[in-house]
Amino acid sequence: MAQVMPNQSAFSDKAKEAIAFDKTKTGVKGLIDAGVDTIPALFVQPPEFLPDPSTDAAPGLQIVNHGVPLSVMNGVLESVRRFNEQPSEVKKEFYSRDDSQRVKFYSTGSLHSFQSAHWRDTLSVEFEDSVPDPRGLPDVCRYICMMPRGVNA
Repeated sequence: MAQVMPNQSAFSDKAKEAIAFDKTKTGVKGLIDAGVDTIPALFVQPPEFLPDPSTDAAPGLQIVNHGVPLSVMNGVLESVRRFNEQPSEVKKEFYSRDDSQRVKFYSTGSLHSFQSAHWRDTLSVEFEDSVPDPRGLPDVCRYICMMPRGVNA
């Protein structure tokens, strides 16, 4: 009789949970808005991956401005907050895992990995050498996304 790996069903359950979560296109904020009061198993880190509380090496948020004016940084943060506070139906229009999309909203890039998913949503706006079409940007982010380029939105 073949021996089944003890975690095989856990991987299968995680994969099913990840697919179901991704299909909602509402992200982590959508879980909160729906009233989830416990972190789904999909997002729970195995104990061996948790930081050691006895060290000062715990990760933290650091924003480095690289010469970007504080007013622009604050505008970006406010625009992202406004984007995340919109109704799910509005955000779903931008939900994508397609790497060719220059503007996309998605939840945790690690969603389909074998480890736990990260508890975060991301709004990605990629600028190359060209100026993006302002109509392709979320309304609440349009002005701040175009401002550094000197383009009227």
